Amino acid sequence: MANERQNKTPGQDPEQQRLKKEEQSRTARRRNRQLIGLALTVLIVVGAYSIVTGGINLVRGMLNSDEERLEYQRLFEPMVWFDILPFESVSQVDENSIKEVAIWGVMNEAQQEDVDDLPRNEYDEQLVSASLVDQYAARMFGPNFRFSVHESFSNVVEGLHYTYNPETQMYAVPVTGQMQRYLASVVEIQREAGGIKRVVMGYISTQTADNQIINQPDYDHPAKYMDYELRRDGSDYYLVAMRRSTSHQPAQTTPAPASSVPAAASDSSLPATPPVASGADSSAAGDGDDATDADGADSSAAGGEDDDDA
Repeated sequence: MANERQNKTPGQDPEQQRLKKEEQSRTARRRNRQLIGLALTVLIVVGAYSIVTGGINLVRGMLNSDEERLEYQRLFEPMVWFDILPFESVSQVDENSIKEVAIWGVMNEAQQEDVDDLPRNEYDEQLVSASLVDQYAARMFGPNFRFSVHESFSNVVEGLHYTYNPETQMYAVPVTGQMQRYLASVVEIQREAGGIKRVVMGYISTQTADNQIINQPDYDHPAKYMDYELRRDGSDYYLVAMRRSTSHQPAQTTPAPASSVPAAASDSSLPATPPVASGADSSAAGDGDDATDADGADSSAAGGEDDDDA
């Protein structure tokens, strides 16, 4: 009897062992379920965060893209007005043409920002300081760009004369009733290797072939496209070349109905900023007529179309 009591110890009871194993198994399953639940919760939180942040970044990117398009559209708009000829280097562009572009760029920005506080002379001509012209040109071509001299000059083709006063260091801008042939519309911005940014600019016709005003310019079908090549210098990009677009071609479209009022009879005013295109338009682009530069230089320099003006 004594031997039997010694052999029947609690740890060796089969029923207790079975119950202990079941309890351990339940505990393990419970722990596994808790771990799986925790993992799913983390995945759900991470997924929700990714969706929210991705949406925010997408919206922010779209807004930044629109802001970037509008920035370049406004900056280079006067170059479109005067239809500057293609160039491979800024040194090929006639200096007076750049002055004219910068002068009208200063005036255009002042009007768009509703702070048109530029002074006028006794002939009601607006006065633009040489320092503002320098600043605008530097924003286009980089901080190292410099005009060789500030002095009076003429756009022979358009019959416009800009008088420079060395004492006040001001340009007097002639009053004109002529209308520019094109409006600007940035349709795409392409980023390339080597710190290159290519701004595809659409040239929107404002006149018919017989110089009549188009009442509703067709922003969906530019008359031509130009590639403005910008290169990074520090944190900013500056224009280094302008070429006929290779990624966009013109569509053969019929111009919108034209007004019977000749372009030369239109009121003198700077146009409002045209809408920014939402993306590339593969159905439009191309080449327009060749232009003559602002003071009669040969075609290796940049200049204006026969009927352009800002």
